[in-house]
Amino acid sequence: MSQIDLRTAINNVRNYISEFNDILGNNLDNVLIEETELSEDKKFWLITIGFDRKIDPNTVVKTDTNNLLFSEEMTNLLPQRKTLTVERVYKTFKVDSATGEVISMKMYKL
Repeated sequence: MSQIDLRTAINNVRNYISEFNDILGNNLDNVLIEETELSEDKKFWLITIGFDRKIDPNTVVKTDTNNLLFSEEMTNLLPQRKTLTVERVYKTFKVDSATGEVISMKMYKL
């Protein structure tokens, strides 16, 4: 059985991500290859990609501004800071080692 090399499998994953970027969120930064593995039966490349995903600051809980121990009523009068939050996300892609087709994409469990 003919087999694609790891570089080709990674390029196919990169193309897959590009093709579905709008569905994946359009805000993928710091994309890195985290793990690669050829399955024991050599039928699939398993490629884990990590990336940073920005979270909308309007959905983030307001940060605490009560460092000086003001009363709660006073704290509510103070401006609340919103910070841009970034989460690290990992996805594992299963790539057919004969054809290079991306078969699946799953959340990587830490």
